[in-house]
This record gives sequence, structure tokens and C-alpha cells, in this order.
Amino acid sequence: MKTIDIIKGIHPGKIVERELKKWNINQRQFALSLVAHPQTLGAIIKGNRRMNVDLSLKIEEKLELEEGFLMTLQVFHDIKEAKKDSAYKPDFAKLRKGIFWDTDFDKID
Repeated sequence: MKTIDIIKGIHPGKIVERELKKWNINQRQFALSLVAHPQTLGAIIKGNRRMNVDLSLKIEEKLELEEGFLMTLQVFHDIKEAKKDSAYKPDFAKLRKGIFWDTDFDKID
């Protein structure tokens, strides 16, 4: 089984965080060496921000990762999130319309 198959759906920031710990590199100084804002790298590592192509190429070069690896992870993470968001469909049939007399159920999305 390939490594990418094992870690599909994981945010690339988690991999960057693991690599920084493995190499014993300070996150802030690493971000500055990439000519990136430390807050940007921190948000990516926390999973609050998407990885962009330019930054991923810089990180991959510095950490000696395969080119395109982090962006591939980002795409798989986006797919996982999209599936999770589209999976929830509320069942309005279980609601009693008498209670919500002023609501048009056909207009609720």
C-alpha cells in the first residue's frame, strides 16, 4: 500500500507539523526561511487554512518531500470535506407542520 493511500484525507498541515518535529525545526523560523508569514504557516498546521501551491513547493523543497505531495494531500482533504458537507440532508418529514405553521418547508435548503 502506498503512503498516499494511508494518509488520504489528512490535512497537509499535519504532515508539515510532523516533519518539523522530526527535523527539530522551529515553526516560526522555518516560516521566515520560506519568506512566509509565521501566522500563515501556523494556520496551515492547525488546519484552519488551505495549503497553496507556492508555499507547498517551498516547503517540499526545504523538507525534501516529493514535489506535489502536499497539494495532493490538500486535494484529498478537500474531497473528504466536500463529501462530509454534502452527506447531511435533514428529514423535514419528521417535523410536525402544525408547530411550524408559518414556515414553507419547500423553501428550506
